[in-house]
Amino acid sequence: MPNPIDGFYAAYLSGTSGQGFALLECKKGIIVGADASGGVFDGEYTPDTEDAYRVIIKTKVPPNTSLIQGGVSGPEGETREQSFMLPADFFRREFVRLETTHGPINAKLVRIREIVD
Repeated sequence: MPNPIDGFYAAYLSGTSGQGFALLECKKGIIVGADASGGVFDGEYTPDTEDAYRVIIKTKVPPNTSLIQGGVSGPEGETREQSFMLPADFFRREFVRLETTHGPINAKLVRIREIVD
């Protein structure tokens, strides 16, 4: 039986200094994706409670990229690992707020397609 959140998602992102867009795939506890600035996401999700998933995700940002939370990645780019809780019904919500190292991001996650093996 597939995980109820397994699927492809469009992520509409906003921070204090800008907006962004990413495509993500969630499948069997793995999250992978990329955003419009060339950033890459690679991580995992596990059920934490009946109402939430624990997400650990590594974000790789290209050199000298403006961040939607404010600031710019350095000349070597930047790799960060973030951990946060994601409500189990995140794709039904208007948006979810994610606290990151550089500041908060509001994310609207829209399921493009469910994955069923």
